[in-house]
Amino acid sequence: MKDTHDGLRDLFKHILGSDVSIKDNIKSSEKAFFCLIISKLDEAHKNDERLFELAGIDLTKPQNNLWVVIEALLKLTYGVYAFDLIMWYILDRFNPDGKVVPFEDEKGNKTSVVTATDLYNFIKHRFPAE
Repeated sequence: MKDTHDGLRDLFKHILGSDVSIKDNIKSSEKAFFCLIISKLDEAHKNDERLFELAGIDLTKPQNNLWVVIEALLKLTYGVYAFDLIMWYILDRFNPDGKVVPFEDEKGNKTSVVTATDLYNFIKHRFPAE
């Protein structure tokens, strides 16, 4: 089965009479993909916490191997420093009252990171080379 790019490539070849190269908008796709992954991980973590609060079921041990793999992939993909921010976002950005705790860097600068998009932008600003 042909994918969308193959169909477009064939159409342009037919119309223009020459081969064309079709590329995805990497910048836009990267941000959307990052935000989707982080949002799903955040949602999964919140669901685990709710399950523990409502029914006393702790999924930490059964999911340990899965999180080891997820953490390794995040480190490989985004780097160790960005990984630390990602894990802070998922695990520690809310205080016990449910309010967002600003991220505080080693110099004492505080940054509010509320959404996955905020996190993406903050990581890109803080670690532009990664």
